[in-house]
Amino acid sequence: MDKKTEESRFLRELYELCEGQATRAVSGEELARRLGMDLNEEADKARFSSAARRLEEQGRVIANKTGASARDYTRLSLTYGGIRAIEGGRPA
Repeated sequence: MDKKTEESRFLRELYELCEGQATRAVSGEELARRLGMDLNEEADKARFSSAARRLEEQGRVIANKTGASARDYTRLSLTYGGIRAIEGGRPA
């Protein structure tokens, strides 16, 4: 799966979990399961983190940090830009 397709799917699944609300944070683990990824597997964890980081850099996702220094993507939420990307039918 190419990066754009992976990002689009990531964003759509996150949108569904958040019920389209920017104020709702969801579990990264739950999102990973919906994407068919196991965060205990290094390859899946790397793919998940990479997609989350790219979408965060694009301003579509917020990583809600749980640790003091690193973004671990255990809690994620959408930005209004992420919601518009999904609701407007534009690719993520």
